[in-house]
Amino acid sequence: MNAARVFSCLCCVFCCLCTFHSSALSNALIAKPNHQLRLGSAFGYSKTFDSVVRYSDPRYASIEPFSVSWNGESFKDPIYYGYDITYWMPNQLGLMLEFTHAKIKAEPLPDGFSLLEMTDGLNYLTFNALHRKELWNWLYLEYGGGLGISIPHVEVIYRGGPRTFEYQATGPVFQAILGLEFKIPTNHFWGKIWHFRTNYKLSYSYEQARLNGGARLSTHLFTNHISFGLVLSFDLNSN
Repeated sequence: MNAARVFSCLCCVFCCLCTFHSSALSNALIAKPNHQLRLGSAFGYSKTFDSVVRYSDPRYASIEPFSVSWNGESFKDPIYYGYDITYWMPNQLGLMLEFTHAKIKAEPLPDGFSLLEMTDGLNYLTFNALHRKELWNWLYLEYGGGLGISIPHVEVIYRGGPRTFEYQATGPVFQAILGLEFKIPTNHFWGKIWHFRTNYKLSYSYEQARLNGGARLSTHLFTNHISFGLVLSFDLNSN
């Protein structure tokens, strides 16, 4: 998939989401002064379901689609991690920009492949819309979803042919998010509040990689993510 085309589509969707939230955002800014900016980190585990891979190569007449089992290797260097920045409005709506670094590696390798993985990153950059509910004054339930772009490090060698080892924009990402956030019972540090967060995400991405030598590889990936991390919260314009 052409990266420019994907980026253009994402910009259109981003504009639609901003339009959808504009009324609520305007009302929140006028009616209530209490807004929050949160910087988050995540470490954890991901598991990608088996998928059917389609591979086309000008050197060969026809290659049938084949099934691949993926190993996430979440605890091998580089480990699973993520970062995000979230703006929370007083009406409990949040807008998040998130980067997630997961991995996949074909195990066992399919016939003909000596390398098939994205272990320097099955990287997702997503824009998420969230809602949160305060269960107690120290516990929040958060849920929502988002979309974005997949920017993996494609690593492929087939039948001794050209090696592909590079970052590419390979397709769109959609995800659903469910999480809990706990306020850590400490005094404020520098006017900021610390939280502990645990999240579950289910992501879907369509990966269409362009390989050296003119070959193409594509697959649909569904991935479970379980993560834990710290969140640094800034109160904005609070009275």
